[in-house]
This record gives sequence, C-alpha cells and structure tokens, in this order.
Amino acid sequence: MQLSLIKYIKVVWLYEGEIYLYENVPRSIVANSKAVSVRFELKDLYEEDDNFEVIIKRDGNSYVFKTDYYEDSGSMFPLRAFVAKDEVIFYHEGSEGHIYFHLYNSGS
Repeated sequence: MQLSLIKYIKVVWLYEGEIYLYENVPRSIVANSKAVSVRFELKDLYEEDDNFEVIIKRDGNSYVFKTDYYEDSGSMFPLRAFVAKDEVIFYHEGSEGHIYFHLYNSGS
C-alpha cells in the first residue's frame, strides 16, 4: 500500500493498563512519496489530550515514527508493518507502551 493513498488513520495506544484512542484531524494527512513518509495530526477521541503530530517514514527496509507528544520529540521509534491491499497497520512495543497505527484509504 502506498502511503500517499492514506485517507484515514486510527490509533490505539495501550499504556500502563489504560487504553487511549485517537484519530486523524481532518485534512491533516500529508504524504511525501519521495521520502516515503506520512505526517498527520491526531486528536484524542475522549478529548483528554491536546492534538499532536506524528510522522511515519521508511528507514531502509523498515519503518520508524516520531511524535511531538513526548518531550524528546526528535527520537525515532521502530515500527513493525502489516500490509494489505487498502490498509497498513504499524505496531510499536516499548517503554511507551503498545501502539497500533491503522492507516487505510476506504471508509471503514
């Protein structure tokens, strides 16, 4: 799946026994085909957190993400990718918890 085709993003973040749900802010998804990256703004579905930005990009044969959610917004975190025809799920597991980024291009 090409990141330039992404229209919707949903995120599930599991941290210290809590579940946090986010979705992209409308018209915030910006893909860069040359850099094989996508930048987007997320909003908390429970409206408890401020909006924040995430960038997912290809790094060699894998993917990484960074976000301005953390104080150290320059750090890159590794992602595993599960790719299908019209969607991709990126997954991260670390001290930040378990994060699932669901990127897709059809209304589901």
